Amino acid sequence: MKKIEEYWVDEIGNKWSTRNYTEKQAIAWSKTLINCTEMTNCKSCEDCSKCTNCERMKHCHSCVNCEDCVRCTSSVNCEDCSMCTSCTNCDDCRDCIGCANCNDCTECSKCTNCDDCINCSSCVNCTECSNSVNYINQSNKGQ
Repeated sequence: MKKIEEYWVDEIGNKWSTRNYTEKQAIAWSKTLINCTEMTNCKSCEDCSKCTNCERMKHCHSCVNCEDCVRCTSSVNCEDCSMCTSCTNCDDCRDCIGCANCNDCTECSKCTNCDDCINCSSCVNCTECSNSVNYINQSNKGQ
């Protein structure tokens, strides 16, 4: 464990704020991360990458800038994820539910304000989506 600027950083690049955690705590939490990289202030996670303030998560939860996640919830700015729920500003995801402001996703449902998605269903206020069913555009509703 090394102190780099205001973080305790382990050999894989996971880090913990020196303001909130002692070096001993950072060492202990580092041992609880299984196959995780570039995590910030996280513990007891498995198969996650670039997450912030996560605990006891598998495949990410409330993550920021994640890639290739499965079954994420409430993540932000993720890419190439699948089967996620309630995420925001993600790109190239598939089989997600209830996300918002995403781009280039495939086979999602019940999303809002997304762009350029394919084969989605029951979405609201999305633009330039193709082969989508039950699409609702609130601005054209009732016309």
